[in-house]
Amino acid sequence: MTRLWSYGVRNRPIGLATVPKGYASIGTHPDFRHGTVSYAEPLSAHDTTAYELDYLPDSGEVDELVEYIASQYRDDADYADMLGEIADEPGLIEMSVGAEIERLGWHLQRRDVAKMVARALVQP
Repeated sequence: MTRLWSYGVRNRPIGLATVPKGYASIGTHPDFRHGTVSYAEPLSAHDTTAYELDYLPDSGEVDELVEYIASQYRDDADYADMLGEIADEPGLIEMSVGAEIERLGWHLQRRDVAKMVARALVQP
C-alpha cells in the first residue's frame, strides 16, 4: 500500500485554490468539517500554513513522538522525583506535550498524547 500524508482542512471547503494541487484523495474526519486531503508526498510547512491545513500523523509517528517526549523527561535530573506525580496526573506533562504538537503543526489531542507519555514513563 502506498503511503499517503493526510491533512485536516481547517477553514475552507476543498476546492480550486483552497488546498494545494495534486491531492491523491479526500476524506472525512470528525474534527474537520471540511474534511481531509491526502497527498503522495508530504506538504511543505509553507503549504500547510498558507492553506490552513493540520497534519494528521499516522500511529507510527505518534509512537515516535511519545517516545521522544518521554526520553526528554527521562533525561531530566528530577525524573525519579516526579515519576509518581506523572503516573497520578498526566496533566502535569500536558503543557509540554501541547507545545511539541504545536511546534510540529500536527493535529492530535494533547491530553491523549500526555496519557500515552505518562504510560511510557511508568512502564519498566
